[in-house]
Amino acid sequence: MDADQRNYARALAPFATATYLAALVCAFGFLALLFGGDPITLPDAGLLLGPAMVGVAVLVLLAMLLFAVPGRRFRDQAASTWFGIWTGVAAWAGYVLTGVIAYGGTVDSLDFAVTLVLSPFTSIVALFAAAVTWADIALVRRRGRSAGPPRWPWEERT
Repeated sequence: MDADQRNYARALAPFATATYLAALVCAFGFLALLFGGDPITLPDAGLLLGPAMVGVAVLVLLAMLLFAVPGRRFRDQAASTWFGIWTGVAAWAGYVLTGVIAYGGTVDSLDFAVTLVLSPFTSIVALFAAAVTWADIALVRRRGRSAGPPRWPWEERT
């Protein structure tokens, strides 16, 4: 990966992360309406636990996109696929571990961890992180193939 492509990857990372955060907020809202419940069902969890968990997942994704993507060469589709999956797993782990640690080290936190792992909200965290990572890598790879700005098909003919 050349210097221009690395700089492009670093500049693209905050925008991809903002897209991830917006998609999570939207999906959490729709899932809450669909299932008739909140992402965190414990009444004594507090108001800041959910935003802290999402914040850690967002920071994990940002770190992966800022520091890991510019240094890697994604020559084939399998490399970017596996990297996206591992990024999704890392965001998922950050989300779950933040919830378990912040909730407390009691027996209730084990019950909370099981509930959290089985929740559809938690799977959305991983799926969206993987999807955003794949889109980010696709844009970075596309930038490496063309030196200039993207062109419409009719501009190529002239």
